[in-house]
Amino acid sequence: MVRDAWCNTAKDVPLRQAWNMNSEPEAALNPAALADGEWAEALANAVAAGGDYHDYWTALENAAKQVRESAPELERTFALFTGIASLMLQRDKPAEPYFPAMVMSTGRTMAEEDLGDEELVFLASVVSAVEPPKLRARIGDILWRMSDSESRYKFGVIAQPALGRVV
Repeated sequence: MVRDAWCNTAKDVPLRQAWNMNSEPEAALNPAALADGEWAEALANAVAAGGDYHDYWTALENAAKQVRESAPELERTFALFTGIASLMLQRDKPAEPYFPAMVMSTGRTMAEEDLGDEELVFLASVVSAVEPPKLRARIGDILWRMSDSESRYKFGVIAQPALGRVV
């Protein structure tokens, strides 16, 4: 189960396993998390702190910690959005625009390639409902970049207007 947006990069631990860190079965990603009071409170806290990606990263990480014991499916879902908010944008590298916020010898925060099929399918199913537009635009962009050519148009149509509301 995802505990936070941190990965162990030890050579003997496969990346997907490192991201999930525990041997326990993972809770399912839960689209109802977007209607949960903790989600709304985290978004309000992020906006009050300034509303940049770091604010969403911090607020969603705190929300994930608050529901850790009581609602593992919410924790995993919040942790996924925490990781997405933690990605840093490299405007000068359009082929690889997102990179981990922190990279150290002992681990790193989430990277775009950490998103597996399950996460991508989940994100595709909820992207239209994600608020704020800033997160919706980032998710739409990631889905556009990581989808097959037949699906790209759909995610570009979602990301572009959301990005326009951000800028």
